Amino acid sequence: MKLHSLARWSPLLLAMGLTIWVVSWALNGRTLDGSVSVLGMSERGWRRLLDPGTLFLMAGLLGFHTRRRHTYGRLGLIGFVTIQVGLFIALTGNVIEFWVGGWLYVDGPGFEPTDFLGWQVFLIGVLIALAGLVIFAIALLARRWDPADAT
Repeated sequence: MKLHSLARWSPLLLAMGLTIWVVSWALNGRTLDGSVSVLGMSERGWRRLLDPGTLFLMAGLLGFHTRRRHTYGRLGLIGFVTIQVGLFIALTGNVIEFWVGGWLYVDGPGFEPTDFLGWQVFLIGVLIALAGLVIFAIALLARRWDPADAT
């Protein structure tokens, strides 16, 4: 996909990614520590849905950046890169916890050593992404409004 068409699809990609994140966390919270399934999926299933949601968010942000990078300067670029790095780290943590751990410990006791590591990596990534989001928002709000930019 070319960056120009990615920029055109970025609002839809961002909306899909955010929707998947919100629905996944909301339904994951209803699983009672993984012992009860909601709509046929357990906690593991709902948390695995964060992976495509994160990829949609990353692609949507790349499209937004492609379209608007000239408007927010160096601080916005730092925020954008920080968000992308944080989302990649969060995606890596989720893969460690719910894909690699499940593959390595097929008949385990229910709690694999990769669960704790994956959760920590995921949280670190989310915190980095949130810090990048704050930087990015500051850059967007700090720029001067230009009437030519509204098109």
